[in-house]
Amino acid sequence: MTDIAKEEKAVGAMPVLDDIQPLVRNRTADLEITIAQLQELDQMKAEFVANISHELRTPLSNFVVYLHLLGLNPEKQDAYVATLKREAHRLASIVEDLIFVSRWNPEQQDLDMAPVDINALVETYITDRTPITENSGLALTLKQMPALPKVQADQKRLEQVLDVLLSNAFNYTPSGGQVIVCTQTSRVAGEQWVGFNVSDTGVGIPREEQFKIFDRFYRGTGGHDSGKPGIGLGLAIAREIIDGHQGRIEVESEGIPGKGSIFSVWLPVHAD
Repeated sequence: MTDIAKEEKAVGAMPVLDDIQPLVRNRTADLEITIAQLQELDQMKAEFVANISHELRTPLSNFVVYLHLLGLNPEKQDAYVATLKREAHRLASIVEDLIFVSRWNPEQQDLDMAPVDINALVETYITDRTPITENSGLALTLKQMPALPKVQADQKRLEQVLDVLLSNAFNYTPSGGQVIVCTQTSRVAGEQWVGFNVSDTGVGIPREEQFKIFDRFYRGTGGHDSGKPGIGLGLAIAREIIDGHQGRIEVESEGIPGKGSIFSVWLPVHAD
């Protein structure tokens, strides 16, 4: 084979420019997506660190202040110790949320499933929380649907979900407002569902934020504007628990202060 023939064969074996350009465009597009995802993760990390730092700083600062005051004014020990207990509970709650999120795997959830009476669970919880609402100037009402069938669920995890929803309702409903908890049942496509909802007359949730409120570490305008404590994990944890039960958690709100929000939890009733 002549040198010219060898050169022509080599050139013919090389991809032409028209074949390379689409490949370059596709690789460039993939790279841009990857960069955008990394930037988003970096932003989330920055927001997370800022939120955690803010939430930990306040109770830790109060610990220092009230321990100092306790030494100066021992006669006010009861009041100061009560404050220290509240701050300790707040710190413990933040840590427990972080531990839960770090360990929870929806595909390998460790749920202690057993028959649960939703009416009994909700009634006990409301009874325990009534003094809190009375001290806050809120009206807490329970409306139960009788004869609900039991569901297979992890009772402690359901209590955790109810606690998240009630705590949010208490935090974002001003004094004089109302919080209502209802048990409920529904039938969809021949399958029965049982659950509960928590409604309030608080600030509400803007429609444009409702699809994000179940994301980890997300706090909407209501959370930021209120100054209430939180790192945006409560609703994320609630959704992951309910997802682990093959259930649903939903929100309804017009985003209008005074009309509040309704959070509904639904769990399937499996035939024995």
